[in-house]
Amino acid sequence: MTRIGNWHTGSQRGYVPVADRGVEGSITPVPETVKGLRGNERWALESLMDRGATHYTVTWYAGVRGKGNSNQYRYCVYAGYRAD
Repeated sequence: MTRIGNWHTGSQRGYVPVADRGVEGSITPVPETVKGLRGNERWALESLMDRGATHYTVTWYAGVRGKGNSNQYRYCVYAGYRAD
């Protein structure tokens, strides 16, 4: 697998358990269509699909990206991979 790009969400209210912060999820195949998906998940997968991703992972972080930690806010990073 070759990592081909990331897509960062904006901050949203919510809590990420300490054990799950910064832990990359399992590699999941990109669906054939994004029909039925909404919001950040749809935008992230569309962006990664346009770059040729066949698989993706999701990693959650606490805080506001670029500003620091917070227990009230979170954001996630979608990472796209291409099967070699």
